[in-house]
Amino acid sequence: MRDGKWGVISRTGKIIQDFKLDNRPDFLHGNNIGFAKVGDKWGAITTKGEWAIKPKFDYLGYSRHEFLNRGSNIIARIGGMCGVIDNKGAFVHGPWPKKWVGTYQDGIAAALVDHHWGLLDRSGRFVLQPVYSSISAERGMHGFFLVEMYSSTDGHKKGVVNLRGETVVPPEFKWVKYYDGPTPYFVVHGTKCGVVGADGAVLIDVMYEDIVGPYGEKRTIPFSEELFAVKKDGKYGYLDSLGNFVVPPRYDNARPFGPHAAVILTERQDTTLEGAAEGTATRHYYGLVAKDGAELLPARFYHITPVYPEQTIYLVRESREGKHGYFHVSGHWIWRPTE
Repeated sequence: MRDGKWGVISRTGKIIQDFKLDNRPDFLHGNNIGFAKVGDKWGAITTKGEWAIKPKFDYLGYSRHEFLNRGSNIIARIGGMCGVIDNKGAFVHGPWPKKWVGTYQDGIAAALVDHHWGLLDRSGRFVLQPVYSSISAERGMHGFFLVEMYSSTDGHKKGVVNLRGETVVPPEFKWVKYYDGPTPYFVVHGTKCGVVGADGAVLIDVMYEDIVGPYGEKRTIPFSEELFAVKKDGKYGYLDSLGNFVVPPRYDNARPFGPHAAVILTERQDTTLEGAAEGTATRHYYGLVAKDGAELLPARFYHITPVYPEQTIYLVRESREGKHGYFHVSGHWIWRPTE
C-alpha cells in the first residue's frame, strides 16, 4: 500500500500493477484473477497485473458453489441489473433487473425477488418460483441446491431441489447432508431421520431418532454396501441398505462404520469422576464391532480410534492413565495395552 492505495508486486518484488487500487486483490480462487476496486467500480486483475475484467461493475463475487468447486463464473451487478459473467467479463446468465443473483451452477442461478429465493434458467424463466428463505449449494453438490424455509412457528427447515426445480427432499429437516458416489444420496435429520436418494426415493425410512452417516462425503462403494448407525428407542445399532439391523440397537452411542469396523459406546457410572458418590458421574466406554455384527472388543475401554488411512488397526486406551495398545480388525492384538 502507498498513500492509501494498493498495488500488486511479483514474487521478485517488481511492481506489476501500480498503486491505484482501493482494495487488496485476493488471488485465492485458483483462476489467477483477483477482484479489484477503483473508486466505486469493481473489476478483476490477473497475477501479471493486467485487467482481465475492466473496473465497471457495481459488485463482483463468486457464488458459494463456484468458489467451493473451483468454478470460474462470477456474480456481477451493474446499473441495477444482476447476472453471471465469465472470467473475461461477458454475461453468460442475464443480466436481469430487480433481482439479486446468488449461487450458480450448470446454467441455473438462484435469484432473490422480494426477499424470497427461486431458480432462474438462462432465459430468465423461473424453474422454481421464489418461495424460499435461502438457496445454496455445498462442496461437491453437483446438480442440486439446498433450500430453506423459515417460519416463526417451525423455525428453519431445510430440503433439496434439483436443477429442474423439482423437490428431492421436502423442506422438513434441521439439516441435510449430501453423499456423492455410485449412488448419490442425502442423510436427513429432523424430528425423524433417514436417507433419501438423489431421485427423491426413500432409501432408509425416515423414522429414526438419530442417524450417523459414513465417513467422507465422497463415496467409492455402492450404496448396497453402506451401513448406517441409527437410534431407535434410545439405543444405537447399524442398518444395512435394505433397512435391516446387522447390529441390533443396544448401544448408547455409535460412530460411523469404517471399511471394516465401527466404534460403539456404552454409558455407565465412573467411580473416578466427581459426583460418583451421588451416582451422577457417568462416561462413555468404547468398544468395536465388525460389519457382520460380531463384537470385536467389548465396550469397556477408555478410548478407541482408527489408525488412518486403511482403518484396519485401531488405537486402544484402556484407561485415562493406561498404556496404549493396537488392535487389528482381524481379531488379534498387535500390542496389548497391558504389556
